[in-house]
Amino acid sequence: MAAAVKYVKTRNGVYQYVRRVPESVKRQPAHYAHHFGSRPLFRASLKTKDQGQMHIAAMAAHTDFERRLASISGGIMPQAPKLLAASSSPLRTVTQADLNELTARYRRVTAESFERAYVKVDASAEDAAEYERILYNIEVAAEEERKALESRAGGGKASALSEDALWVIGNDRWNAPAGSEAFGAIVGAIRAGTQQGRDDIQALIEGRKTPRLAAQRSIVEPSVPTLSEAVDQYLDHRKLPFRTEAEVRSSLRLFEKLFGNKRLDGLTRRDFHNYAEHLAKQVIGGKTVGSIVRPPSSATVKKRIGLLRSVINHAIDRDCFSGPNPASGIKVDAYVERPNRSVMPEKRRLSVDEMNLLFQHPWFTGCASETNTHVSGGYRLRGQEYWVPVVAALTGCRAGELGGLMLSEVMLEGTTPC
Repeated sequence: MAAAVKYVKTRNGVYQYVRRVPESVKRQPAHYAHHFGSRPLFRASLKTKDQGQMHIAAMAAHTDFERRLASISGGIMPQAPKLLAASSSPLRTVTQADLNELTARYRRVTAESFERAYVKVDASAEDAAEYERILYNIEVAAEEERKALESRAGGGKASALSEDALWVIGNDRWNAPAGSEAFGAIVGAIRAGTQQGRDDIQALIEGRKTPRLAAQRSIVEPSVPTLSEAVDQYLDHRKLPFRTEAEVRSSLRLFEKLFGNKRLDGLTRRDFHNYAEHLAKQVIGGKTVGSIVRPPSSATVKKRIGLLRSVINHAIDRDCFSGPNPASGIKVDAYVERPNRSVMPEKRRLSVDEMNLLFQHPWFTGCASETNTHVSGGYRLRGQEYWVPVVAALTGCRAGELGGLMLSEVMLEGTTPC
């Protein structure tokens, strides 16, 4: 705890963890850029003014800093405190789009600092000296990095890439345990990106690649949002009723349990076919006395998929994703069971005699008081208890239609209210 607290400072009363990045890290441009953003100070807000909470948050920030250092040096990764290690967000399934982005990220951070120095080498003596310093560091580290890139499992230097992969997996919340195929693919993506970045550096040195201006280097293609991010954008823009919003989020949670929080360009039609099959195998009902346990209807499954389809269409309309929409054209009838009429009998209308029995209740004939509505009396109700059943009986409107009926839509003028 003391090791963490000594790096804590306050800013406007809020505690921060502030620590200088070691010079040994700065001499490794790719790691320096990837793990610390090429910034000499590592600064993390602890987001609290309370001293007790500060101690807990400081340990998390301290562990994060030490894990970054360990991933660079190939040392043993320190474990996060157990109270802080758990996360409520689900692990994400690694997609091909994730691997492509990871390769591009490592290619960029490997070559970027050298390219900046290369462009400015003739600007001044100071810039020329900086270029020589970076070039020297690259040459010194070249043999060690070559061995690490060429090594595979069992080699002494292979752990450097593996530890880097562990840090990326933890930071990006990927479901890729060590030894899995996904873990191996992530190590491979890091290896590919680092090698491509070193190839870019060599091409610049040999004049086979044209350097880019800083403005062009800083242009980053907008990343495709995840399905969860697309849902947030959709709901924030559409301002849907509370119940509909809850159904959208519920559909998302069911999808993420199966496939993780994929990016939109990582979604496939097979994902939604599997989603439809999973939904069709669920059971509903049975939560109350007399409720029938049964499989979901075709309409229910269609609605779940349709809600997510609308989210993806919204992202396409906002040019966040070029499509096509993988949730379109899913035939759910191929997965949903036909209703069992012996379990779910046909609904029938109430008879006139049954309706007359209902309308003999004190809600309609007069009750004792505004609060004592189930005992007969002279008090007449004027709220929903009276009007909803009456309007339903006279119009045949469904419950959802009556629930959305506005007072301004009720016309009482004339001989026939409508």
